[in-house]
Amino acid sequence: MLDFNNTEIAFSAKSQSELKNAYLLFNTIKYPWLVKCASVASNIALNIHFPLGWAVKPTLYKQFVGGETLQDCSKAIDHLRKFNVRSTLDFSAEGEQTPEGIQATFEETMRSIDFAKGNDNLAYAVFKPSTIITDELLAKASEKHEELTIEEVRAYREFKERFMAFCQRAYDNDVRLIVDAEDYCFQDALDALTDEAMRKYNKKRAIVFATLQMYRHDRMPYLRRILDDAKEKGYIAGVKFVRGAYMEA
Repeated sequence: MLDFNNTEIAFSAKSQSELKNAYLLFNTIKYPWLVKCASVASNIALNIHFPLGWAVKPTLYKQFVGGETLQDCSKAIDHLRKFNVRSTLDFSAEGEQTPEGIQATFEETMRSIDFAKGNDNLAYAVFKPSTIITDELLAKASEKHEELTIEEVRAYREFKERFMAFCQRAYDNDVRLIVDAEDYCFQDALDALTDEAMRKYNKKRAIVFATLQMYRHDRMPYLRRILDDAKEKGYIAGVKFVRGAYMEA
């Protein structure tokens, strides 16, 4: 049985210097006011084209990012596998919510699903639905779907096609795919799409996984519902549990 208190195993892939840097970083970013100030300063620096790579890459980037491209990530993936840790591909760069930005994110996520095909070092691929649609439309589709205009219905249909294209590609590649959790105002629409995808693609094994943020009071009822639905309709419910990120202490 895994012992999550065994720090020797948990951090065996890290050197002493990497652990010290991580400790310093997390001790720094635990202060909300400092994070807010750094965010404002970063935006100002980007607007005036002041280079930040020298500060970001050895700190935040090194801690949270595997690489700038899929090929760049291979080194980190191979290193972790030596310690019996399998990786998850997540295109975390949230592009501009323009047709061009959405298409670029769609194509890169497709490449990550293809990259995971047959790669035993990778446990899952993952995508963030809000990166392939505008926030405004996703919120309206989730909370006031009946009020969508004809143009919004068309745009939402295109979003659904992208969503299902990811699931189809994962199914074709036999790659497990996690649908990332989102802000509460988006989640109802995403629950419905994830349910539909699980019914279609999870017949023989779990391919599509819903992410449940368990700080939300409605997630246990949702879990019971999809488990009952899976038994009734004959598919396997894929579920990832997380504490939840969209909250502040």
